[in-house]
Amino acid sequence: MSSILDYFLFVKKYLIPVGQQMQHCPMKVRGGGEHESESAFLGSEKNIERYDLARKQYDENVWDILQEFRAEISRSRRSVSEGAFERMNSLYSYVVYDIDQKISEIIKKEELDVKKSEELAERFSEEVSKKFDDAIDDLASELNLKIND
Repeated sequence: MSSILDYFLFVKKYLIPVGQQMQHCPMKVRGGGEHESESAFLGSEKNIERYDLARKQYDENVWDILQEFRAEISRSRRSVSEGAFERMNSLYSYVVYDIDQKISEIIKKEELDVKKSEELAERFSEEVSKKFDDAIDDLASELNLKIND
């Protein structure tokens, strides 16, 4: 399913790098203080334009990607087991009703919420990546596309 990869890569391309490229840069945050951060979804003051662009790109493109993901799941119903179909539906729900909601909460605000951004970046690295990998692996197994050692 290319759309599942599209979503994952889209978030990694447009949102994650903004902060990773500015690691250990002081940044003004709410309250006027400075904060040193390695968080994804962040930028320093001089990098705020990239954050704004990332927000805009996500907002403009995410539903096209998610719509394609939904269409691929619907088409897959004819070629995979009901269990595999349900697992893909579950992944879609996870992305739409959990991950996208969290990303949208963060990017709808003009002022960056550093704490929420850091939490989501950590969750993306530890949890979301694994769910995507597991879903692709399960689908490959279902379709007998895995090479057994």
